Amino acid sequence: MTGSLPSCASKCDATNCGIDVILHFGDLNDANFLRLVIKEISPHELYNLAAQSNVGASWDDAEYTFNVNALGIVRLLEALRSCGLSQKTRIFQVIVIRNFRA
Repeated sequence: MTGSLPSCASKCDATNCGIDVILHFGDLNDANFLRLVIKEISPHELYNLAAQSNVGASWDDAEYTFNVNALGIVRLLEALRSCGLSQKTRIFQVIVIRNFRA
């Protein structure tokens, strides 16, 4: 992906915190998209809520689930590092433990 951020970014009002939150929707499998977003917004805090959380689907397509839930986090961290923000950005990672049972 080249150019500016896609139109999938949306703004929501987090009135209980007294701040505005901007949501960016994308694919954790797309490292270029992640770098583009991170570079453009230079976040101080990043909340990653993305995951394949459907247990049935996670068992049906374990490779995709691993790509999103595990490698997606690596791609996100690498995007922060490559943009020089690894020491400046706090990241909050949500996980779904049910997907990782044996």
